[in-house]
Amino acid sequence: MAITADKLRKRKNLTQMSLDIQTVVTAVTVYLGGLVNWVGAGGRVRAAAATAGHMFCGEVIAWENTSGSALAAITGNTGGTVKVLVGYGHQALVTLATSIRTNSKLGKVVYASDNDIVTGTAAGTAAVRIQVGSLESRVGSTEGYVRLRRLGATTSS
Repeated sequence: MAITADKLRKRKNLTQMSLDIQTVVTAVTVYLGGLVNWVGAGGRVRAAAATAGHMFCGEVIAWENTSGSALAAITGNTGGTVKVLVGYGHQALVTLATSIRTNSKLGKVVYASDNDIVTGTAAGTAAVRIQVGSLESRVGSTEGYVRLRRLGATTSS
């Protein structure tokens, strides 16, 4: 189930993390610790989901508001003054869909289901599978560390 509040996500291999600043899509809310996708040609980010035309960007690490107005949430505006610091390259502890909760999935590419859950090819048709990275290890029965990577356009691998 998608996160609807900030999440303190566990991370590993922080020396591998790359960071950049991205603008949030107008009228869309993202959350700290949430996974985000780039949206089409506009180059702004929104909560990750299995959606055609999107590409994985990373995990929201922090946010910045240069609008001069107080914000109650990390919600994008038309002026593009709400930005997030996005991390990728490191390992983040995420929720695993039931279909990939086996050791046979270790090392395999996983796909965005929503801003907290990754899945296997059950994410939908090849056109909407958003590659998030690779499953590196399992933790308990429902979570695992995924190396968050920008792997390019959707594929059916």
